[in-house]
Amino acid sequence: MGTSPQFVTTPNVGAQTIENSDGTTVLDVLTAGSSGTRIGQLFAVHNDSTAAVLVLLWLHDGSESHLVGQISMPAATSSDVHVTGDFLQSSTWAGVDGGLIIPSGWKLQAGLNTTLTSGKKCSVIAAGGDF
Repeated sequence: MGTSPQFVTTPNVGAQTIENSDGTTVLDVLTAGSSGTRIGQLFAVHNDSTAAVLVLLWLHDGSESHLVGQISMPAATSSDVHVTGDFLQSSTWAGVDGGLIIPSGWKLQAGLNTTLTSGKKCSVIAAGGDF
């Protein structure tokens, strides 16, 4: 066990907007800092009113992507145009404090399980800090 606690010292925020032309391609959202990163908030927002949206979340270790979870959101409606889903608040494996630690050299990635409707977008945002 460490004798001195480590705290985040520099903010690290990543965002990726996924569009129809991206299809189901996995895209980078956030790259960990040189001493690693703690993500405290991870959510997605979309405006596709024709279908539900499932965001797949991946951790890339420098050579391979590993599926770690998903954010499931219903289709947008006329009264709820931008639907939001939060991953860390609903995830039981994320740790006691709900944070996600990413080692140096790793990336958080996101992709969709199906293509969005033309003209619609889904943004994935990760906010935290580097150690």
